[in-house]
Amino acid sequence: QKPLDDGFVFLFLDGIGVTIGHEIGAKRYCILVAYGIRSDGSREILSFQKADSESASAWQMFLDNLKMRGLKGRNLKLIVVDGGKGLWKALGKSFPLIPAQLCWVHKLRNVSTHCPKIYRKQCVAEAGKLMYAKSAHQAASRFRHWRNRWQDKAPNAVASVKRDFDKLITYLSFPYSLHSLIRSTNVIERCFREIERRVRPMGYFPNSASCQRVIYALFAYSNKQWEKKRFRLRAVKE
Repeated sequence: QKPLDDGFVFLFLDGIGVTIGHEIGAKRYCILVAYGIRSDGSREILSFQKADSESASAWQMFLDNLKMRGLKGRNLKLIVVDGGKGLWKALGKSFPLIPAQLCWVHKLRNVSTHCPKIYRKQCVAEAGKLMYAKSAHQAASRFRHWRNRWQDKAPNAVASVKRDFDKLITYLSFPYSLHSLIRSTNVIERCFREIERRVRPMGYFPNSASCQRVIYALFAYSNKQWEKKRFRLRAVKE
C-alpha cells in the first residue's frame, strides 16, 4: 500500500492462479500483479492482490488502487498485458489513452491451444517468428506468409492471431532496442515460476496469510535484487 511515484514509462500487468486452503477444503484464486519500469531503468513490482478471478471488476479495483497510490499514468508510454478480456476492459476505463501491448507469450500459448496436435510444434514455432519483425510492415508481411501456410491446417490458430494482430504489434512503434523488453510480460512470468516452485512441495498454500507472506517475500527479494542491478533503458520514443 506504499505511495507510488508517477515516473513509470512501462507498466506490465498479469495474473497467476493459486490454490489456498480453507477449513473445509481448498479454493482457486488469482493473484493480480503490476510491475513497472521508469525511464532511468529502475524497476519494481508495484503491487499484488488476491482476487476471485481476473474479471473486469477485479482488475478495475486493482488499477484504481494503483492510481489512488500515485500511479496516475502521466508518463506511461505503454502497458503490456495478457489476453484476458476483463483486464482489457478495465484498462479502457483506467488508462484509456495509453497504448497497450498484448503479450506474445500468451498469444503463442493460445495458438498452441487452437492448433491440431500433429501441426502444433511447427505452427507455433513459425508464428513465434512474427514477433521478431522490426516494423509493422514486416510483421504484416510475415503474418500473411504464415497465414497462407497454415490457414487450411490450423484455421482457428490463424484466426486467433488475425483477431488480435493490431494489439500484438504496438511495441513496434518503439526503438528496436526495447522490443524484447516490451513485447511480453516475461518479467512477471519469471516471478510466477518462482512462486510455483515454492508452492510445489506443499501442493497449495495452507491459508491466505501464508500465501500473502510467501508472495510478498519473493517479490520483495526481487525488488531488492533489481535495485542492485539496474539496467540501462535506452531512449524511449515520445
